[in-house]
Amino acid sequence: MGRGREHHVDLYNRWIFSVVQKPGDRRLCVRARVACDLERLRATLMPELGPTTDAEGTDSPFRARIDREVFARGLASLGWDIIQPFEAPKSVHTVVKTRTSSRG
Repeated sequence: MGRGREHHVDLYNRWIFSVVQKPGDRRLCVRARVACDLERLRATLMPELGPTTDAEGTDSPFRARIDREVFARGLASLGWDIIQPFEAPKSVHTVVKTRTSSRG
């Protein structure tokens, strides 16, 4: 990984969230557009996910931190949790806009 750059990945399954590692931060930041995605992630796959914070004014205002190793284990569980092939919606933006209209 390069120094001074933010690395991220977007994940779409039952949840829509992205994961970043900010420069100088040892933990990962999991970001979501709606708080319930982080709550569900915490309840089902990653109970160690830190508390949800709200950074209003950003595309993905809800955030929680987690250790990389713990996230990797949860991500492996997410892979096993895929039951059927994912069919991408015609527009992910339409889905996100619909889900974020209530912000929560």
